[in-house]
Parts: sequence; structure tokens; C-alpha cells
Amino acid sequence: MTQQVNQDINFNDEIATLRAKLQAAEAKADQLRDERDAAVERFEALKEPVPPCPSVCDAAKNFMLLNGGASWTMVDLSPKGIAEIRSDTIEHAQAGCESVKEKLGVTIETGTRLGGIPVHWVTPKTCGDNQVVALYFYGGAFVSGSRDADMSIC
Repeated sequence: MTQQVNQDINFNDEIATLRAKLQAAEAKADQLRDERDAAVERFEALKEPVPPCPSVCDAAKNFMLLNGGASWTMVDLSPKGIAEIRSDTIEHAQAGCESVKEKLGVTIETGTRLGGIPVHWVTPKTCGDNQVVALYFYGGAFVSGSRDADMSIC
């Protein structure tokens, strides 16, 4: 009989241990579900358009929307994301840049440095009596575009 009581006690201890493990597993499952739901919510929020900066006037917003399909969405500013933005911007700007250079008839001298900084000299094929020199500083902050892609601005 003593042996039976000892077996019952051991059995009850095992049941209690298993119940505790089950409760811990259920609590962990609840925590993981909550974390998953929060992650899904954050992901879904990224799909929603971000409103434009309030300092951009309506005329500028309309211009951007009509001339290039500007979108007001979150962007990836990781090094990989910035590289993709730069590549995409350069790809889209290059054709327009080439067209502007042809229409204006300019020559572009590259490989020159001014104070150690690489520069482009852009010279029109014809100049009027009142020659003007324009100094343009590329200001893409190494996020979008490039000195080469922005030549149409010159």
C-alpha cells in the first residue's frame, strides 16, 4: 500500500509539473501572438500613404504629382534603401539630362578638380555678349540623384 501511495504522489507531482509547463507554453504562445499582431499592424501602417510635408505648397504638390508621379510614402533609409533610391533617381533623370544637353548644345568637361573636389565645366556652344557664369552645387545629400544626373538643372 505504501508503494501505491508513493506512486500516486509521484504521479500527482508529474501532473502538476506538466500543468505548469502547459501554462508556461500557453503564456508564451499568447505573447508570440501579441508580438505577431503588433508586427502585422506596423507593416500595414507602412502601406498607408504618409501625408506630404505641411510646408510644401499646393502648387508644388500638384507640380510634383503631374511631373513624375511623386508619392508620399515611407522610404527605406538604410544604406541598401538609399542605394536603390539613388539608382532609381539616376536612371529616371539620365534620359532627361541627355535631352537637355542636346537641346541646349553644351559641352561638358569632366575629370577636372577645383580645390580637390571633382567638378564639371559646362560650356554653351554659343554665348551672347553678356556672358554669365553660373555656379551650381549638387545638393542631393548622397540620397538621390548625382552630380551627373542633375546636369539638366545646370
